[in-house]
Amino acid sequence: MPPKVPLISDPEILAAVLALQENKAEFTRLDLQYKGIGDEGLAPLLAPLAKNNTLKELFLSHNDLSSTSAKALGGMISKNRGIEELSIGKNRLDDAVLPELTKAIAANPTLKMFRIGRNAFTIDGTQTLLDTLSKKTASGLRYEVLHNGKYIRNEAVEAIEETTKSPPKSASKKK
Repeated sequence: MPPKVPLISDPEILAAVLALQENKAEFTRLDLQYKGIGDEGLAPLLAPLAKNNTLKELFLSHNDLSSTSAKALGGMISKNRGIEELSIGKNRLDDAVLPELTKAIAANPTLKMFRIGRNAFTIDGTQTLLDTLSKKTASGLRYEVLHNGKYIRNEAVEAIEETTKSPPKSASKKK
């Protein structure tokens, strides 16, 4: 029996798949925000995205994506060597996706901006995500995470870390 091939009925997704497969130099941005593509719409994009190296910006926010498709998206992130900005906020992602997603983020050398606000992460899941993201800031990664209605950006985390550092001990005391 031949492998099941996802049916692509949305013309915009079909055009994106074809452009990704062709690795067109001018195809650097794919904005599918608010398209309601869901897991079924993301599936046909994953293999071409993993192999593509011209796409720089991928916006998938507000699409009713589940943690199942985000795990597959993690596989794409770890293989893709072009994406610099990724936005997957306002979906149905939960803590179940974090092991794959954090591993993929750590493995991707080109990702420079990552937005993942307004998902269903617990405080522990958010902390796990922040731990991974903060380790990547040395390589230039910027991020935005939303928890309980408050955005957490790496600039804020860095400022908090700076203020909580112990002051340097004085080398000598005067009597």
